[in-house]
Amino acid sequence: MLTKPLSPFKRMIRSGTLFSKQHVFFHVHDILFLTHDILLSFREPRSGKYLIAMNKEGLCNRLKCLISSMRLAAKLSRTLELYWPKNRSCNCRFSDLFENKIVERRSEMSVRLLAGKTDKYLPVDTWRLLVFPGELSNHYAREHPSLYQSGHDIDFEYERIPFSIRNDYLKYVDRLSPLRYVREQVNTFSKAFDDGTISLSIRSWPEEDMRKDGLFRIENVYRLVDKYNTANFFVSSDADWIVNKLILKYGGRILFHPKRKVAGGRTSSTGMQDILIDLLLLSRNKHLVASYFSTFSELAWWFGGCKAKVEILENPADIESFRMKFFAV
Repeated sequence: MLTKPLSPFKRMIRSGTLFSKQHVFFHVHDILFLTHDILLSFREPRSGKYLIAMNKEGLCNRLKCLISSMRLAAKLSRTLELYWPKNRSCNCRFSDLFENKIVERRSEMSVRLLAGKTDKYLPVDTWRLLVFPGELSNHYAREHPSLYQSGHDIDFEYERIPFSIRNDYLKYVDRLSPLRYVREQVNTFSKAFDDGTISLSIRSWPEEDMRKDGLFRIENVYRLVDKYNTANFFVSSDADWIVNKLILKYGGRILFHPKRKVAGGRTSSTGMQDILIDLLLLSRNKHLVASYFSTFSELAWWFGGCKAKVEILENPADIESFRMKFFAV
């Protein structure tokens, strides 16, 4: 018996590109969230179809998932919803950072149960900026190719990304509207920048031993600042001690937005707002020094309209050694 071939999007879903099954653990406090989502589903039109962005990692992984989902929802004519839990990776609600009105679900269990019973709900759990079938040639990706997508990936590719894909994605990046407080902080502080200011995004990976040991070297930071010895640097880092060392060594050449919480503090909405402010300030300059394999650096480039010249901070030999170890895992 002949069966109807799957569409490219359904093949993506079946292959795990959009949704990877995980064990779900049920806790008593989830009852309220589950009830909230059940009532929400009853209020939704029966004929409606929904796409739910549901990455639960750090801020920029979530934002990449959301931006991908916005683009995919438009392509599939689905209504966008969001699952954005408070956890140790990002301890705030989406509404603590952005003004956009998106229906938020509270229970991961409800999303996965609903998606398993009907195609009305399509969960998207990814850290990537997804591309549609036919947008890229096979084995296009150089930096982080996905095996199941034959290298159809644009993550960390920066200037290599085709303009057609860049321009389409930028439509959705531009739709994100940070809170007024965040916008005001960015607009006020960025007045200290001039045409020669360089954005320096430093990830020391304090909670990830493999990346910390394989990629971060304070000597690489010194080498970079010394290389551009007449420029000022706006510095964003996940560790206060790095910023303090740079200020002590280079004085007024180092620009740093003061934090209400410690640098990289993800434990409160205040700390997460500070992180978002840094992200948007990084996007304001024409030259971006990015940490390798960092979605924070990557999204700074996107929020800047993909216009900045990108330079990778880490030593090429360290990058190659890390890649051999990482992709062997």
